[in-house]
Amino acid sequence: MLKQTSRLCIDPVREAYPTMIGSLRPFMRNFVRLVGPHYLQLFEGVKGVERLGEDHYRGALDAFYRGDERLIIAFRHVMKEDAPALMYTLMNTPPVQGHRPHAHFLYGKDVLNWAGRKAAMVFPHLAAVPVENHVINSESLRTLKDLVINGEHPIALAPEAQVTYHTGRVAPISHGSAFLAHLAAQEHRKVSVLPVSLYYTFDGGYQQTLQDIFQRWETRCGLTLSQKTDTGSALLEATEKTLTLLCEEFPCELPRELSLRKRLQLMCQSVLDAGESLAGLSGGSRVIDRVFALRKSGNNILWNKDVKQRHGSPLSSRLLEMEALKGHLILRHERVADILEYIDPTYITETNDPHRECEYGLNLLDLINRMEGGTINTRYSPKGKQVSVLFGERIPLQASPDLTRKEQIQRFSQNIHTSLSSISYAHEQIMRTGTCTDP
Repeated sequence: MLKQTSRLCIDPVREAYPTMIGSLRPFMRNFVRLVGPHYLQLFEGVKGVERLGEDHYRGALDAFYRGDERLIIAFRHVMKEDAPALMYTLMNTPPVQGHRPHAHFLYGKDVLNWAGRKAAMVFPHLAAVPVENHVINSESLRTLKDLVINGEHPIALAPEAQVTYHTGRVAPISHGSAFLAHLAAQEHRKVSVLPVSLYYTFDGGYQQTLQDIFQRWETRCGLTLSQKTDTGSALLEATEKTLTLLCEEFPCELPRELSLRKRLQLMCQSVLDAGESLAGLSGGSRVIDRVFALRKSGNNILWNKDVKQRHGSPLSSRLLEMEALKGHLILRHERVADILEYIDPTYITETNDPHRECEYGLNLLDLINRMEGGTINTRYSPKGKQVSVLFGERIPLQASPDLTRKEQIQRFSQNIHTSLSSISYAHEQIMRTGTCTDP
């Protein structure tokens, strides 16, 4: 008999990991470069990385290391494996202008909460920079300004601010990448953005992957799908039944006459409302902003710099346990709303693309995972994936004296969003047709 393990784990309040801004250590880069393919295969399930758009990639690196322009590598963040795969790609590029290519990756400081102590030790020695959404940290800002203007290597970041789970659809981007470009332009430095798309294919093909997703969904939910041959219809049926489970867990009245997409949106709003009530937050306008606020609130409870000083008596220990429970409940609401935001039936109904169906099905499984108390780190991701990395033509961003700072940043953001949308569309077409034509 198989042992059933629970995903629910009420971890105690813990001391926060220090989010240091370090420097690049050649030893650590060489070590990561050496173990990279083994790490990708064993821990991320990625057995191979393919590069497309090589001329664009080499041209951007050549212009940067020659000193002609500054470079921001803006990559689509469609799965949590993206950053390791892209870092591996950079580290295994032959020297350019006498430099071993590298990049200063920006990462959310909350990543260490699930990546753990080893990541907290490694990241600073790879010159990665911790940032926090919607928070201006003076130390990080000084570091980023120096890197984008004078840094030895390019900056790499995900303009969508977090994993968005859709190869074929670009989410609204944060202004962080445009702000960095503006900093460089202010110093009269030429700056370009290199758009990057990542596309995952699954071992065994799409049909086998979808059937595996259906089986896993049925096992986790204890429900049965009426039929699984018409994969699109099966995914919509699974969505309806998952939504019913959500309504039981997070009580919400959803009028049946509304579209499935609208009911999912209302469910997401309801989960956010309940989480904000627990956290004592007033809410916000955009779903992503509300998710970030809940995430920060829960993490501030569970990761406390002063926790060691608060274990003075049995009462204080019990109170910390109660705080931990509250923090976990807040984060459970945040995590459910986070993935629920990206479950949009039109993503699979507007096109008969089996790759999109696989992405959608994996998101449904992740929603169940998060209802069970799981995190992005316990999200199911098939083993034996291949990742295709497509580099687009770099986009020069030039400041205009006729625009205010806000208008300049908004224009840069629009340029970056347009370039990411274009390369994502091109990547889908390439992978569907097998024609490797650069965007």
